[in-house]
Amino acid sequence: MLWEFVKKYYIDSIVYKTGYNPVNTLTWAVILIVAVFILYRYLSKRLKFDEKFVFSNLSFVLFGSSLRVVEDSGFLKPPISYFFMSPFIYILVFLLAFPSLMISLKLRKERYWIHHFSLGLVLSVAILSLLFANLRVVNPQVIPI
Repeated sequence: MLWEFVKKYYIDSIVYKTGYNPVNTLTWAVILIVAVFILYRYLSKRLKFDEKFVFSNLSFVLFGSSLRVVEDSGFLKPPISYFFMSPFIYILVFLLAFPSLMISLKLRKERYWIHHFSLGLVLSVAILSLLFANLRVVNPQVIPI
């Protein structure tokens, strides 16, 4: 009974790429709210949430977006591809970005944002290079947008 519920509302939506449903959406939203609250409490003691913090994370946003395109383009096959789909891709990017942030803070607290941004940029360039080397760009005018 429990297995059928989990399979129907969580597993099948990933395996069959049917997207979100009310049950898993509510679950992921609650998990996200709790995680953001815990992270905020933890990080607010260690850094300021200012434009440097936002800037340093932009490269990881680009990295996550590019990584999702790797899955969408068909480079990865199940079950590996499941880790590059929502919501798991958010966890994957977090597992790279958070340690990067913590290490960057340890290395140079006053200029952590440069190191953190740089690692995200290196990861983004690597993924984008892989994509551009292996995929034909149909509408190049959308790239700057």
